[in-house]
Amino acid sequence: MINEVYGRPVTRVAIAIALLSQILLAVLIAVTNSLIPAPVFAFEAAWQSIFTQGLLILLAP
Repeated sequence: MINEVYGRPVTRVAIAIALLSQILLAVLIAVTNSLIPAPVFAFEAAWQSIFTQGLLILLAP
């Protein structure tokens, strides 16, 4: 375990980095879903379906 090898301070930094990465990913997915798609992109419904579910899964824990 990371706590046993590197100690509590390094573990807290690793957890903080993981949490910030998850928040950043959720923000980027939300921004991407809110953009207007290109007129030639035929799979907008599939894109929204997949990434909306991914966002919900990401925010669930």
